Amino acid sequence: MYGISKHLLLLTAVLVIGFLVTIAPPKAHASEPLLGTSISIPSANIYSEIYPMYIIQRAEKLVWNITPWETRVGHLESTAWLGEGGNIALGAHSTMPDGSPGPFALLTTVQIGDEITITEAGKTFIFIVERVLLVRYDEVSIVIAQENLLTLITCGGLYDETIGDYRARLVVIAKQ
Repeated sequence: MYGISKHLLLLTAVLVIGFLVTIAPPKAHASEPLLGTSISIPSANIYSEIYPMYIIQRAEKLVWNITPWETRVGHLESTAWLGEGGNIALGAHSTMPDGSPGPFALLTTVQIGDEITITEAGKTFIFIVERVLLVRYDEVSIVIAQENLLTLITCGGLYDETIGDYRARLVVIAKQ
Protein backbone atom coordinates (compact mmCIF):
# COMPACT_ATOMS: atom_id res chain seq x y z
CA MET A 1 0.00 0.00 0.00
CA TYR A 2 1.34 3.37 -0.96
CA GLY A 3 1.44 6.25 1.50
CA ILE A 4 -0.93 9.17 1.26
CA SER A 5 1.68 11.34 -0.47
CA LYS A 6 1.99 8.93 -3.41
CA HIS A 7 -1.80 8.61 -3.55
CA LEU A 8 -2.15 12.40 -3.73
CA LEU A 9 0.61 12.58 -6.34
CA LEU A 10 -1.24 10.09 -8.54
CA LEU A 11 -4.55 11.91 -8.31
CA THR A 12 -2.93 15.31 -8.76
CA ALA A 13 -1.08 14.26 -11.88
CA VAL A 14 -4.12 12.58 -13.43
CA LEU A 15 -6.42 15.56 -12.90
CA VAL A 16 -3.97 18.25 -13.97
CA ILE A 17 -4.38 17.22 -17.59
CA GLY A 18 -8.08 16.52 -17.31
CA PHE A 19 -8.06 12.78 -16.78
CA LEU A 20 -5.08 12.33 -19.06
CA VAL A 21 -1.72 12.21 -17.33
CA THR A 22 -0.23 10.60 -14.26
CA ILE A 23 3.23 9.52 -13.18
CA ALA A 24 2.72 6.68 -10.69
CA PRO A 25 0.32 3.71 -10.80
CA PRO A 26 -0.49 2.87 -7.18
CA LYS A 27 -3.85 1.33 -6.38
CA ALA A 28 -4.61 3.08 -3.10
CA HIS A 29 -7.94 1.32 -2.55
CA ALA A 30 -8.61 -2.39 -3.00
CA SER A 31 -12.35 -2.19 -3.68
CA GLU A 32 -14.15 -1.41 -6.89
CA PRO A 33 -17.76 -1.55 -8.08
CA LEU A 34 -19.32 -4.99 -8.42
CA LEU A 35 -21.00 -6.00 -11.67
CA GLY A 36 -24.47 -4.45 -11.73
CA THR A 37 -23.65 -1.48 -9.49
CA SER A 38 -25.59 1.60 -10.54
CA ILE A 39 -26.07 5.29 -9.87
CA SER A 40 -29.32 7.20 -10.09
CA ILE A 41 -30.02 10.91 -9.80
CA PRO A 42 -33.78 11.19 -10.39
CA SER A 43 -33.81 15.01 -10.32
CA ALA A 44 -31.49 15.03 -13.36
CA ASN A 45 -32.86 11.91 -15.06
CA ILE A 46 -29.45 10.20 -14.72
CA TYR A 47 -29.44 6.41 -14.46
CA SER A 48 -26.30 4.45 -15.28
CA GLU A 49 -24.29 1.38 -14.53
CA ILE A 50 -20.99 2.09 -12.77
CA TYR A 51 -17.89 0.29 -13.98
CA PRO A 52 -14.26 0.41 -12.82
CA MET A 53 -12.25 3.01 -14.74
CA TYR A 54 -8.71 1.66 -14.53
CA ILE A 55 -5.46 3.47 -15.04
CA ILE A 56 -3.68 2.23 -18.18
CA GLN A 57 -0.53 3.05 -20.16
CA ARG A 58 -1.28 5.08 -23.30
CA ALA A 59 1.73 6.22 -25.29
CA GLU A 60 4.13 7.55 -22.63
CA LYS A 61 1.40 8.49 -20.17
CA LEU A 62 -0.78 6.72 -17.65
CA VAL A 63 -4.45 7.63 -18.02
CA TRP A 64 -7.85 6.72 -16.67
CA ASN A 65 -9.23 4.54 -19.41
CA ILE A 66 -12.35 6.37 -20.52
CA THR A 67 -12.92 5.87 -24.21
CA PRO A 68 -14.52 8.63 -26.30
CA TRP A 69 -17.65 6.49 -26.79
CA GLU A 70 -18.04 5.23 -23.18
CA THR A 71 -21.70 5.43 -22.22
CA ARG A 72 -21.42 4.43 -18.54
CA VAL A 73 -20.25 6.17 -15.41
CA GLY A 74 -16.75 5.18 -14.29
CA HIS A 75 -15.35 4.79 -10.79
CA LEU A 76 -11.89 6.38 -10.94
CA GLU A 77 -9.27 3.86 -9.85
CA SER A 78 -7.31 4.83 -6.73
CA THR A 79 -10.26 6.71 -5.21
CA ALA A 80 -12.27 5.26 -2.33
CA TRP A 81 -15.23 2.93 -2.77
CA LEU A 82 -18.35 2.24 -0.72
CA GLY A 83 -17.55 1.33 2.87
CA GLU A 84 -13.86 2.27 2.67
CA GLY A 85 -14.04 5.85 3.84
CA GLY A 86 -12.65 8.67 1.75
CA ASN A 87 -13.67 10.38 -1.46
CA ILE A 88 -15.45 8.22 -4.05
CA ALA A 89 -14.86 9.82 -7.47
CA LEU A 90 -17.03 9.00 -10.47
CA GLY A 91 -16.56 10.42 -13.95
CA ALA A 92 -18.52 10.34 -17.20
CA HIS A 93 -18.90 12.22 -20.45
CA SER A 94 -21.27 15.16 -20.68
CA THR A 95 -21.16 15.09 -24.47
CA MET A 96 -20.27 12.26 -26.83
CA PRO A 97 -17.92 12.80 -29.82
CA ASP A 98 -20.88 13.14 -32.20
CA GLY A 99 -22.44 15.86 -30.02
CA SER A 100 -25.09 13.60 -28.50
CA PRO A 101 -25.64 13.65 -24.73
CA GLY A 102 -23.28 11.61 -22.53
CA PRO A 103 -24.23 9.91 -19.25
CA PHE A 104 -23.64 13.13 -17.28
CA ALA A 105 -25.23 15.50 -19.83
CA LEU A 106 -27.88 16.61 -17.33
CA LEU A 107 -25.49 16.89 -14.38
CA THR A 108 -25.78 20.66 -14.88
CA THR A 109 -29.37 20.46 -13.56
CA VAL A 110 -28.41 18.93 -10.20
CA GLN A 111 -29.02 21.22 -7.24
CA ILE A 112 -28.02 21.34 -3.58
CA GLY A 113 -30.26 18.98 -1.63
CA ASP A 114 -30.82 16.55 -4.53
CA GLU A 115 -30.49 12.85 -3.78
CA ILE A 116 -27.97 10.53 -5.44
CA THR A 117 -28.38 6.79 -4.98
CA ILE A 118 -25.76 4.13 -5.56
CA THR A 119 -27.03 0.54 -5.52
CA GLU A 120 -24.63 -2.37 -5.16
CA ALA A 121 -25.38 -6.01 -4.37
CA GLY A 122 -28.90 -5.17 -3.17
CA LYS A 123 -27.71 -2.41 -0.83
CA THR A 124 -28.67 1.22 -1.34
CA PHE A 125 -26.38 4.11 -0.42
CA ILE A 126 -27.96 7.57 -0.42
CA PHE A 127 -25.96 10.77 -0.79
CA ILE A 128 -27.25 14.36 -0.63
CA VAL A 129 -25.74 17.03 -2.88
CA GLU A 130 -23.92 19.69 -0.86
CA ARG A 131 -22.04 21.61 -3.57
CA VAL A 132 -22.19 22.12 -7.32
CA LEU A 133 -19.31 24.00 -8.87
CA LEU A 134 -17.36 24.63 -12.03
CA VAL A 135 -13.59 24.39 -11.61
CA ARG A 136 -10.61 24.77 -13.89
CA TYR A 137 -9.71 21.55 -15.69
CA ASP A 138 -6.48 21.37 -13.67
CA GLU A 139 -8.09 21.82 -10.23
CA VAL A 140 -7.08 18.76 -8.20
CA SER A 141 -8.41 19.36 -4.70
CA ILE A 142 -11.84 18.09 -5.76
CA VAL A 143 -10.66 14.47 -5.76
CA ILE A 144 -8.07 14.43 -2.99
CA ALA A 145 -10.48 15.32 -0.19
CA GLN A 146 -9.97 13.27 2.97
CA GLU A 147 -13.66 13.35 3.89
CA ASN A 148 -16.22 10.66 3.13
CA LEU A 149 -17.69 12.20 -0.02
CA LEU A 150 -19.10 11.27 -3.39
CA THR A 151 -17.63 13.46 -6.14
CA LEU A 152 -19.07 13.42 -9.66
CA ILE A 153 -16.95 14.95 -12.41
CA THR A 154 -17.65 15.75 -16.05
CA CYS A 155 -16.48 18.24 -18.63
CA GLY A 156 -18.03 21.67 -18.36
CA GLY A 157 -17.75 25.14 -19.76
CA LEU A 158 -16.65 25.64 -23.34
CA TYR A 159 -14.72 23.23 -25.52
CA ASP A 160 -11.28 24.56 -26.50
CA GLU A 161 -10.25 23.24 -29.90
CA THR A 162 -6.66 24.40 -29.41
CA ILE A 163 -6.15 21.85 -26.63
CA GLY A 164 -8.81 19.35 -27.72
CA ASP A 165 -10.57 19.45 -24.35
CA TYR A 166 -12.91 21.42 -22.14
CA ARG A 167 -11.25 24.12 -20.02
CA ALA A 168 -13.45 23.40 -17.00
CA ARG A 169 -14.92 20.52 -15.02
CA LEU A 170 -18.40 20.44 -13.57
CA VAL A 171 -18.20 18.94 -10.10
CA VAL A 172 -21.02 17.71 -7.87
CA ILE A 173 -20.08 16.92 -4.27
CA ALA A 174 -22.44 14.88 -2.09
CA LYS A 175 -22.34 13.43 1.40
CA GLN A 176 -23.99 10.38 2.95
